[in-house]
Amino acid sequence: MGKINKTSFRAYAAWNYDKEEQDLDEQSKKGWQLVKGGCFHSRFIQDESVTYRYRIDFNPTILKSREEKERYISFFEDQGWEFVNVTFNGWSYFRKLVRSEVLESEYEIYSDQESYYGMLSRWIRVGWVAVIFELVAALVYILHFLEDHEAVFIVGPIAFLAMAAWIGNGIRRMKEKLDQRTTN
Repeated sequence: MGKINKTSFRAYAAWNYDKEEQDLDEQSKKGWQLVKGGCFHSRFIQDESVTYRYRIDFNPTILKSREEKERYISFFEDQGWEFVNVTFNGWSYFRKLVRSEVLESEYEIYSDQESYYGMLSRWIRVGWVAVIFELVAALVYILHFLEDHEAVFIVGPIAFLAMAAWIGNGIRRMKEKLDQRTTN
């Protein structure tokens, strides 16, 4: 009998990466082990013989060179993490076998404030670039509307401004996560 596979079509906003980690941990407890994580879908294989803790890191710099990716993965492997995959935009998925004698703190990949701050800062920078892009796109649509007086051009700015507000809210939530970690 062959291995059973399944695909989950769930999307997570970048600022909800911890919710995705929790969902992956729950899938593992149910016997579904991640084979490939992704932005809009993940693939699993059924294996009830193990349970993993999954963690996600955002580091698009590893996509620049093979050497950087190997160094990055090796760093995590030295800490006992198994590399699962990296997405096209730099989200890396790692897992560690759950063992009763291991403290819960051993399942955190951000063991210090500096590494946690680095991950959130990388995403916040990308978020701000996206907000600027959305605002420029909204401005272009507004200029088209002012020039042509076509009602269709008013839909664009509304959509782009809504997207900018949504991403801005995500940036705020990432900053709150950083502040929570700083005060704890």
